[in-house]
Amino acid sequence: MMTSAGIVIRKVRRTANDAGSYRSNAMAALGSFLLLASASLLTASYLRSRAARTRRQQARVTRR
Repeated sequence: MMTSAGIVIRKVRRTANDAGSYRSNAMAALGSFLLLASASLLTASYLRSRAARTRRQQARVTRR
């Protein structure tokens, strides 16, 4: 006689709740990606404007 080792195997049934859970995980991943992308774009824009400002100040100093 074989006994189970405590492993219970259930049929996995997809329910509407599972689909909602998958959708919320996907939305969370999408949201974090968009947040990261916008932060990197803002940082790049800030660094670009700072570099341009530094170049303008250097040009002003060399003209004097």
